[in-house]
Amino acid sequence: MSNQLTVFLPGYINSQNRAEVLAQLPALKQLFNYSESDKFLFKEVSAAINHLPLAKTLASYNNKSTENTWEIIVQCVHIDLDQTQGYLRLIDTHKIEDNVKSALHAVLETWAKAYQLGILPLKDQLSWLVSSNKALTQTCYARPEVIVGEAIAEKMPLPEDGKIFQWFNELQMLFYSQPQIRSSGINAIWFWGNGERVAKYDGFISNDENIKVFAKYQHFACATNYNADILNTCKNILFIDTQSYIYKHQNPLSYLTSLDDTLFRPLLNDYKKKKITALNLCFADNVSVKLKQANVGLFKRIFGKL
Repeated sequence: MSNQLTVFLPGYINSQNRAEVLAQLPALKQLFNYSESDKFLFKEVSAAINHLPLAKTLASYNNKSTENTWEIIVQCVHIDLDQTQGYLRLIDTHKIEDNVKSALHAVLETWAKAYQLGILPLKDQLSWLVSSNKALTQTCYARPEVIVGEAIAEKMPLPEDGKIFQWFNELQMLFYSQPQIRSSGINAIWFWGNGERVAKYDGFISNDENIKVFAKYQHFACATNYNADILNTCKNILFIDTQSYIYKHQNPLSYLTSLDDTLFRPLLNDYKKKKITALNLCFADNVSVKLKQANVGLFKRIFGKL
């Protein structure tokens, strides 16, 4: 079967630490050394992930139907501010007390009711599906995992986005007015996604609970860890660790080292055996590469030395 596998791990490797990190990851270094750099790949994959039709799938998962035709997701985050910019960080749901989650939901529920919006809590209890009976913007906003550590000023809703811009600022103020919420480390919300899109991928490898639910109810294959079996049933597979930034500040190199044994080495071997037609590795705008079986002659010469 002709298939493609994309690894999406934003934030672990960038242009500054690339050489230092790859020196400690021999399998990944081999993949990088003998592949084609693609400066557009990271943005393309990011866009495809933003467009995963999670909204309607998650509504079905929760056994609730809605006649509303437009959806967006509201997610709790933390924004660090310096003198000129804001930078987004994720919130670890396991560190948020139940009473705080209840307070968050109460704020969102009251707000949604005032605007006659549908609202549905998602599995992580720090995100909500918000729906409307009419489309409110055509803009598709980035998932928080994709933009952690980046300046967010140009990625936020703009005044021309109308209601979305109004609601974005309104919810920030509502959250900030609640001391219980503010003291939890949550100081902002983020809007991401927009509407319903067709998924590019038919198989997933992920530890993200929302992705698992999405795959289940779209009848797509989903594995927690990489294995060759998924290659036999899927044509376009995405490995996505959307928990990466929660664990990033603990020991990212240790995590990557484990992936060198459990993911990158098996990928290298399976590519060598032609089980994978194409392999994309996405870490950042300027740290993303493509491997294609058209280069099989070169790979035979290289891999024979491993």
